Amino acid sequence: MKPLVLNQLEKCLVVILLVLIASLATGRVEAGVVGIYTFEGNANDVSGNGNHGVLPANGVIQSVDGYEGNAYAFDGANGSFITLPININPSAMPQMTMGAWVKATSLDDRAIVMTHDNGGFDRGFGYNDAGPGDTTDWSAFNGSSVSDTDNLVIVDQWVFLAVVYDGVQGSMTFYNGAALLTFAEIDQATFPANPSQGNSELYVGASPAFNEYFTGLIDNVFIYDIALAPEDIETIFNEGVTTIVPETSVLPVLALAALLVIGWRVRGTRRLQGRLSR
Repeated sequence: MKPLVLNQLEKCLVVILLVLIASLATGRVEAGVVGIYTFEGNANDVSGNGNHGVLPANGVIQSVDGYEGNAYAFDGANGSFITLPININPSAMPQMTMGAWVKATSLDDRAIVMTHDNGGFDRGFGYNDAGPGDTTDWSAFNGSSVSDTDNLVIVDQWVFLAVVYDGVQGSMTFYNGAALLTFAEIDQATFPANPSQGNSELYVGASPAFNEYFTGLIDNVFIYDIALAPEDIETIFNEGVTTIVPETSVLPVLALAALLVIGWRVRGTRRLQGRLSR
């Protein structure tokens, strides 16, 4: 039997098929995504789930100085926050992960980056000045109390923040990584047996219930309905938002075409060889 000889088009399709296979092996973190917000001109959810954010009338403006591309700048004034239609209550999401790239441009006693708090130390993260030695540190809330760290808030520096809530394992893990520093898991706290239930929507840039408003830039917000593993958090930290935004590509279509063409060619060649061998 003579070997199958591919023409140039078929060779190109084979290459595309191999590229697709290789891309599937890369470290993407898409499973469990509920919302992704790159803030490129709007507060739309680019995950494909349709959980678009609602901007306030004032206090939040577009900035070209984002961590990647654009971001939203929050002026710290009353009402300056973005509302997301996502319910992160423990009853709705026993496990969940949320995070963002954040740059504080000025400090207050306390400011919140993301929360659904309605008064019970509900899930969320930001900073406060009640850290070790009364320093202003990044902190997270676990549903009954606040977990402070010794990681100082540095003005005008981008920092990666993420918090993982695992109601199954009974834990909360808070991650912090500055853009040019080594990634690190910085705090793990005991999750309360009966965490409080907050509001059914999520706020970016403030805790409206306590008038705790963030002043600075926020970019690439992400929410998952699963507890991401440390290696997934590290992948997001190292590779940025491109590793979590779902890919829209013609490669799968071309790969299918490659398989069909090659299959048709193989079948046709075998038929011809069968006839010649008679």
